[in-house]
Amino acid sequence: MKKLTLSLGFAFFSLSLFAQQAEIDAANNAFKNNDFKATIEYADQALALLKENPTIEPSAIAQLCYIAGQAAEKRGDMNKASNFYSQLSRAETKPYFETKNRDTGKVEYYLYQSLAEKAVEKGNYSKIKRKNPSANYLNKVLPDLTQKASDALQAASQAFDKKDYETASRKFGETYGLSRALGNENKLYLYYAALAGLQTDKLKKDGVRKLQFLADRDFDGVQTSYTAVSIATGDRVAFRTKKEMDNQVKIGLARDPKVEQSKSLEEELYNYLVYGYYQTEDYEKGVEAAKKALEKFPNNDNINQLLSSMYYKSGNVDEFIGVLQRKVDSGTGTAVDYFNLGKILDDSNGEPEKIREYYEKAIELDPNMTNAYLNLSLFIIKPEMEYVEMMNKNRGSSAKEKKIYNENAAKRKALYQEALPHLEKAYNLEPKNITLIKVLQDTYDILGKDDKFLEMKKKLESLSTN
Repeated sequence: MKKLTLSLGFAFFSLSLFAQQAEIDAANNAFKNNDFKATIEYADQALALLKENPTIEPSAIAQLCYIAGQAAEKRGDMNKASNFYSQLSRAETKPYFETKNRDTGKVEYYLYQSLAEKAVEKGNYSKIKRKNPSANYLNKVLPDLTQKASDALQAASQAFDKKDYETASRKFGETYGLSRALGNENKLYLYYAALAGLQTDKLKKDGVRKLQFLADRDFDGVQTSYTAVSIATGDRVAFRTKKEMDNQVKIGLARDPKVEQSKSLEEELYNYLVYGYYQTEDYEKGVEAAKKALEKFPNNDNINQLLSSMYYKSGNVDEFIGVLQRKVDSGTGTAVDYFNLGKILDDSNGEPEKIREYYEKAIELDPNMTNAYLNLSLFIIKPEMEYVEMMNKNRGSSAKEKKIYNENAAKRKALYQEALPHLEKAYNLEPKNITLIKVLQDTYDILGKDDKFLEMKKKLESLSTN
């Protein structure tokens, strides 16, 4: 049985090897015949088989990535070309590790030592050898890629300034891909591509995917700069590496070296990521991202608010209330949190004392929250229904009926008198709020303020005709 298993494994391995070599040969033939679409398709298929078949030499992989990158450029797809060139760069600039599989007689190649070690642990292999490749194909494209990266970055910046966010996103993404191909991956360009994409309907989901990719890799956007003052010009100049800066200082060509780091963008990234999920209505992933963000930044009011909103919009009201209550109980609740909690309790006929407390706290924290004034007013007026009912039952002419009617009318009027200052404050904040004007008009009518009633009536008519 053991022999049979080995035989089947060897047959499968040989079939995988044959398939991959066939794809490589097909890609080369397609490229020679200027069939660039087929070149790319065959190259993709061959590269996808790398995990199954590590017997293809890095030099062959480099050659394949080179022609595939050229083919993608011919088709005008620089992003695709950048992906191939990135793999070319990896194959020709980083060491690789080889070992012979004694069972198959084949030499296997691994880009990472850890992968080679895993293979050796599981099978009958020779000692691992570390090899350094030569940049044969990469040298052919480096000058052109450097210029293309510079052009793409300039085009991205100009498009962003013009608010052409679709072009900006595409060009920043292209710049990122080229930075990888040049062996100097800068995820900041991918971040800019994501932010630009969020500004468009077409690329919004793609922007969220890019942000999630960055979050999964703990991107913080911190950039380190190396500068020193040139002895010759007196200007502060930038260097690519600390070693380059130190050498210039050491030989007396520069002075006053500085190493500076930019501010972390991690919290900002999570703000955009959670907001992106909220905008695309992917609440499940949004809640997951928000929870992870709050582990890192527990006092971020924006993410807390978005988390509450996503619970609410997804119908998970219990979780929504729980989040609000925890924030209120811990003293970290915002005006919006207090308002939302008050509104939920109000709609469900909760404790009157709590409802009023939450609305008033919302106003205390944000004196310009119109809805808090309006809802507090409506809450104050709410008991009028029982007074109106008693008034309607006692419209007779008897002394008893008149007494009951007048007592309830006075109670009703007292409610509106108490609510009036809140309504007027809300009106001062939003003088064109039609719902608010209607409530205020009714209030003036009940309180017998005829001049104010007519003023609201005219205001309502003018807004209706405009």
